Amino acid sequence: MGHIAVSRLAFAHPGGELLFSDVSFRVASGTHSGLVGANGVGKTTLLKILSGALVSDDGDISLGGIVSYMAQDVGAAEDQRTVRELLLSLAPGAVRAAGLHMAACETRVAEGDVAAGMKLGSAIADWSALGGFELEGQWEEACRRIVRAPFDEIADRPH
Repeated sequence: MGHIAVSRLAFAHPGGELLFSDVSFRVASGTHSGLVGANGVGKTTLLKILSGALVSDDGDISLGGIVSYMAQDVGAAEDQRTVRELLLSLAPGAVRAAGLHMAACETRVAEGDVAAGMKLGSAIADWSALGGFELEGQWEEACRRIVRAPFDEIADRPH
């Protein structure tokens, strides 16, 4: 179980328009909470800050666990990402960064960059240490259940 503690959080849009300030709340371990408010008051921005996708302008956050954010329009028709890219975009920040680095190294190796081989080895180790292979196991299970195909068969096709 985890907790969330937010104290005096503030965020302004690039260019200066203040979205919210002095936001403070606690969500105790083992409890469920809802976030309700009018359109445009910063609910999505707050969740992106908690997940690490955005950085607040001020305030403190204490998280006793992993917070993830999934966009409302995930998988929209105009989204041109592959299944792997889509799933990776939903991973926690550090895992997502390690996965992107590993993919970039794989591409460089495939293009014949011999020096990228050592970097790929390090990237795979980082991916593993952060739980990336366990996450891929969850992707595998979801793909088999939803699409009825293994992850490795559909990973590189458009979603």
